[in-house]
Amino acid sequence: MTVTFEPARGHGPLGTGVHLLRPTARPPDGVDVDAWLTVLFVPILPLGRWSLEPAGPPAVAIARIERPRIATTLAWIAGGLLAAALAFVPAYAALTVPTGSKALELGGIFLSLAIVVGGLGWLDATRERVPLRAALRAWRGAA
Repeated sequence: MTVTFEPARGHGPLGTGVHLLRPTARPPDGVDVDAWLTVLFVPILPLGRWSLEPAGPPAVAIARIERPRIATTLAWIAGGLLAAALAFVPAYAALTVPTGSKALELGGIFLSLAIVVGGLGWLDATRERVPLRAALRAWRGAA
């Protein structure tokens, strides 16, 4: 069973859906991606490594689905937790380092907020997303 879909960026709830990560070109004109079900950019369920092929612009077809790799899954989760922790370092420093300056404290808090919101907005606009129905059809067909 071949599933075709049109990848979209920035549609739907912020950071929620099936995201296609780590695209790797595959000759002659295909691409391999890691598919993840995410909720507010938190990876919930790895859907495996998908091989995509053009199916007429702008649609693509899922040619093959490989099972998720445990090491890759754990590395993605660890990287996400590290990025989330680092985004809050300026706010933590502003609240715990006794500087005596309210302007610096507020600046640290707002800087953390800008890093988090700006990073999430950038991710949402740059990561391709698969319509949920197409992803479920592909996942059921691979199972």
